[in-house]
Amino acid sequence: SGIEGLQVAGPKWPVPEALREDILMTYGYGHAHSLLYSVTLPEDFSGSQRLQADVSWLVCKDICIPGSASIGELVQSGSGGRAINNDVFQAAREALPRAASGELGTFQLADGELRLSLPAKADAVFPAKQYLVNHAAEIRWSEDRQRLAWPLAFEGVEPPDELSILTLNNGAAQWLQLKVGDVSAVGL
Repeated sequence: SGIEGLQVAGPKWPVPEALREDILMTYGYGHAHSLLYSVTLPEDFSGSQRLQADVSWLVCKDICIPGSASIGELVQSGSGGRAINNDVFQAAREALPRAASGELGTFQLADGELRLSLPAKADAVFPAKQYLVNHAAEIRWSEDRQRLAWPLAFEGVEPPDELSILTLNNGAAQWLQLKVGDVSAVGL
C-alpha cells in the first residue's frame, strides 16, 4: 500500500453457493460478488496518498482461468465523506452472513459422520473447518431440518473443540458457533 502503519483485516466473504458437478461438491459464486476488507489508517496520517492493492482470482467452470489487476484509490485525511461506489459497498455488506445470537447448537463426531443439532431450521449448512466432511456425500436431515448427519471426509478425523457453521434459511445466512455435545442419530 505504501502507507506506513496501515492495518488491513479481511476478507469478509459473502454467502457461498453449493456447486455440485457430478460427484464433486464445492462452494463458490455463480454471480458477481465483492470481498470486503477493513482498512484502518494510522492516527497520524495526513495529506493524501494512493492506496494500492494487487489482486488475483480464478474464474472456474470446466477449467480455471486466472485473472489479476492492480487497483487503487486516492485516500485523503479528514475527507469523511461518502465512499465512492457506496451502493456497491452497501450491497456487499448486505450479502455477508450475520453472527447468530442466543442459543448455540451442538455437534458430535460419531460413527463416521458429523452430527449437528441446530437451534433453528436450516436449508443448507457450510462448515468452516476444511477437510472435516465429505462435501460430495448426501446429508441426512431430520424432518424439522434442525438435525443432520454428514459423512466425514476420512476416518480418524480429530474432533475440534468447537465448530463454526454457516447456516442458510430462506436466503438469510448466519454463523453459528457449535459446542461439543451428544447428538442422537435417532430420527435421521
